[in-house]
This record gives sequence, structure tokens and C-alpha cells, in this order.
Amino acid sequence: MSSLPDEILADILERSSFLLPHDGWKQRGATRTVKAAIKLSHTCRRFRWILFGIPSLWNRIHDEMPPGMVSTCFERLTTPIADVSMRLECQKPPLIAQFIGIAKQFSNYWEHFEHHQSGFDERDGKSVGCSDEIAKATYQLDASSLSTLTIQ
Repeated sequence: MSSLPDEILADILERSSFLLPHDGWKQRGATRTVKAAIKLSHTCRRFRWILFGIPSLWNRIHDEMPPGMVSTCFERLTTPIADVSMRLECQKPPLIAQFIGIAKQFSNYWEHFEHHQSGFDERDGKSVGCSDEIAKATYQLDASSLSTLTIQ
């Protein structure tokens, strides 16, 4: 193993860490990938050093990740390539505030931001969401590298 070039080992470790979700939802796959990369990084110093240098393992960040994992992912990024997504229902404002509070600290690393808003009030045909809360939480965001913004 020690004679294996870092580039080859990086490819092996990346392929070993990258896990697809069982249900096809990409966010769950991102969480599983980060968990696998963290476990592999505890193998030895060389694995840790190499895994920390693979941005594709750390750049998919979403609101269902535990707060510590969100911070870990952002801390491992060295370039602004974060793909940040939110799917939390607006009935959970503390979770939204917590996620945005952490992610906002690293907003200069955001390349893509995607928010899927759920809920539709059939009585008046209006969306039931938390756009105001998100707007307040992200006010004066330093998203200088943001290239894609999606709100659905």
C-alpha cells in the first residue's frame, strides 16, 4: 500500500467512499458518502490526508445532515464548490435556523444553492412556506461564488 501513488489511492478511496442512496434521493447519498469518508479517514494518517484533499466527498451539503457534519464538510473545502440544498419543511423553524446559521458562515464557498419548499394550501391556492424566514436568515449573505440559485 505504501508504494501506491497518492493519486491512485485517492481514486480508490473516493470510489470506496462514494455511496448512492438506497431510495434514489441524492441528499441521503451525500450523508452516507461523508460518513464513509470519515470512517476511512480514521484508518491512518495517509488516508486522512488524502481523503481531506478530495473535494467531491465534502461538497454536497444539505439540511438533513447533523450540524457537526455540515461544519465538517465546509471546513474540508478549500475552493468554493459547495452544493447546498434545503428540503426541510417550514414547520421546523429551529432546524432551518440552525442549518442556515452554520451554512451561512461558509457562504463564500457556495457554488449552488437549492431550496425545495413543500406545502400548498388548496383553499387559497398559495404556497405554504417559510420564504420570509429564509430571506431574513440569509440577508446580506456573502455568496460571491454562487453560480446557481434554485427555489422550487
